[in-house]
Amino acid sequence: MPTDLASEIIAFANADGGKIYIGVEDDGTVVGVSDPDDVSQRISNILSDAIEKDLKGYVSIENEVIDGKNVVVIHIARGVDRPYYIKSAGLMPKGVYVRVGTTKKQASDELIKRMIYESMDMSYEGKASPEQERAY
Repeated sequence: MPTDLASEIIAFANADGGKIYIGVEDDGTVVGVSDPDDVSQRISNILSDAIEKDLKGYVSIENEVIDGKNVVVIHIARGVDRPYYIKSAGLMPKGVYVRVGTTKKQASDELIKRMIYESMDMSYEGKASPEQERAY
């Protein structure tokens, strides 16, 4: 199981969602897991203990058999209350991740602000400036 699984889950939830296969190497080789129920429990604990903002409604965990080996698949939907972040790091770039192509990247301050505005259902670009003249 990846040591930084929480940040991987966050990266998918802050982007467009995706799947993580536990028991499959990066090159696609299926190695399996010896105890899929234990792995599923550990993933549930990560969702509860390491990630800020509740993601449980956007994540499902399934046990599958691929090439005769047990694999755990984490299905992650795009969250609506973004940004999600590592509890211990806080709502700072070192705790907020996004998926960019096939990699995980730390979010910039600007991207974090944009996600906050989007989750509040208002875009930064569409917000009226206090200096703006109003046309009535």
